[in-house]
Amino acid sequence: DNLLLQQQGGLCQLLLPVLLHPNEEGEIEAARALGNLSRWAEARQSICRGRVHEALIVLLEHPSPQVLEASCGTLINLAADSSCRQTLCDCHAISRLTEAMHGLVGLASSPDEPHASVAENAAVLAGKTLCNLLCGDGHSLVRCLLDSDEASQLLDLLEEACTQARLLRWQDEDAAREWPQVADILRQVLSGWARAQVTIGHEVSHQPPRESECLEELTPPSDHA
Repeated sequence: DNLLLQQQGGLCQLLLPVLLHPNEEGEIEAARALGNLSRWAEARQSICRGRVHEALIVLLEHPSPQVLEASCGTLINLAADSSCRQTLCDCHAISRLTEAMHGLVGLASSPDEPHASVAENAAVLAGKTLCNLLCGDGHSLVRCLLDSDEASQLLDLLEEACTQARLLRWQDEDAAREWPQVADILRQVLSGWARAQVTIGHEVSHQPPRESECLEELTPPSDHA
């Protein structure tokens, strides 16, 4: 086995200063490295225990779609892990991801954006991460993570993104195919909470996605990776 992968906790901590350094290329590569590490359960725990996830959430406000794509590549794996979801939610990941998704669709719609296809893929990744956070447990009763007012605000952002996406000339075929499914799941969850007039922590009825526990299934790494 790779010696570095045997010391995942230390490696995750070493990558944290790179995430926080104002060098875009370094931020991208550090986030991508964390995305690879986050395929391991032990690394996901190390990322959350060392508060590396907080830096990834902060990067959701970065103007570069490449940085957001790399950050979401790690966050989606954390959100697929039931032991990490509450940690992400406590850092306002739901609202940050929704805002990032909304901004990325707008960026992809800009005729002057040189990385439109990256923005498209990052928007879908942000949406998938949200789906895993909001309904990844696969239970018919889940604890409400948003109050009705916040759910309504995020639903408005989602609908604005969907309006822009309908006019978008998608460059990424996979993103174009996956976006409607992601948007539909998010619309169902957010509109349900907005109508229910519930408060955070209450149990609410929810119909999870049928396909699997999470939209983005983790692929266990090879022993020889």
